[in-house]
Amino acid sequence: MLGFLDYWRQEAQGSYRQVPEGEDSSSRERHDTPRPTILHFVVQKIYEVAPFLLLLNLVFATVWTAQGLLHISKRPRAVIPDIPIITTTFDENATFMAPASPESDAAWEALRPKGGGAIVVPNAKAYGLKPGIPMKTGPDVYGISMFHQLHCLTVLRASYYAALNGTVPAFTQPGIELVSEEKKLMLLRGHTAHCFDYVRQGIMCAGDLTIESANEFPEKWLEGIGEDALREKYGGHKPVLVDGWGIKHQCRNFGEAWDWTSRNRVPDGSGVVL
Repeated sequence: MLGFLDYWRQEAQGSYRQVPEGEDSSSRERHDTPRPTILHFVVQKIYEVAPFLLLLNLVFATVWTAQGLLHISKRPRAVIPDIPIITTTFDENATFMAPASPESDAAWEALRPKGGGAIVVPNAKAYGLKPGIPMKTGPDVYGISMFHQLHCLTVLRASYYAALNGTVPAFTQPGIELVSEEKKLMLLRGHTAHCFDYVRQGIMCAGDLTIESANEFPEKWLEGIGEDALREKYGGHKPVLVDGWGIKHQCRNFGEAWDWTSRNRVPDGSGVVL
């Protein structure tokens, strides 16, 4: 196989045909024979290495695909099906803003399905889950974070209104009936502290980055502060604030999530409530 230098030498020297005797020297002319060029060399090399490169590419593609399929096969299946994303407008809801009362308390409790959001997951290992709460019979019990967060928000709400009224809120916790009143209060403080931190992390995890525009101050707020004082604070402009109402958000369909959880909830009489 000729190397690049061999081709280069031929290109530089060329080759000549011998001039027959008797021919006038003045009529002699150089007779070049076809000579390989650098372009010929490059083209030939491409033809030589192309099959090798194609084969190498096929090998890499086969290995890459096999690894990808292996990775997918090891990926745990999803317990919860895809919940669609819908557009939801945040607006004031008097029921959920109301102080503690039988009506408002019931509305808050109804945000979670029966069982408090606890579900059973048959064959949990197939989904790559760690053990849940064991039951005497049947699969383990697991929680769903959204309903856990709503539970915690309900606990914080109850603690807030109880503190305003100078009372201790009623709350449920495994084993609460086995301890003294003093220890119940200690458990309540620990439960409340847990809920503050858990809700914080839930909000940060969801990371709703919807941009919120300003609204006019609510009349009830203006009455308490005074519009003139607010105008002075805002440089004579009409007082506005960002209260989040009337803003559209992209949210998981809460109704579908609630329905799925309800269909897969812990059975009655299990004694497990989250």
